Amino acid sequence: MIVYASNVLEEDIQPKAEGNVLIYSTHSHEAYEPITKAVDGKVAASHHSENIVKVGGKLKDNLLVNGVTAEQLDIDIVKIMQQKKIPYHRSYAAIRPYVEEKVKSKSYDLVIDLHRDSLGPSRTTITH
Repeated sequence: MIVYASNVLEEDIQPKAEGNVLIYSTHSHEAYEPITKAVDGKVAASHHSENIVKVGGKLKDNLLVNGVTAEQLDIDIVKIMQQKKIPYHRSYAAIRPYVEEKVKSKSYDLVIDLHRDSLGPSRTTITH
């Protein structure tokens, strides 16, 4: 079971953030080992459904709650990418046309390519 921090908004509190965000995951199959183990008993760094795309959905939901317009690259595109079994090193070139098409059709303040990182927080996390 995954427990996410929740945002509790009272009626008199209005979100203060603004912006337009696009979220996608080049390596959409990346997963967190504790989640894959909890789902099917196997420890793996990738999974067909319990993966970084779900994390992107949670990020999108949290941005929306806080007043930021956010969308996730079409899940159908992600499924196509997974079904084609594109080699890891070629996935950036494979997803680029889909991202370029979205960016041409709409203006974004921020584009996030969300990944699961295998390195620990001492090497991947900063406080800003």
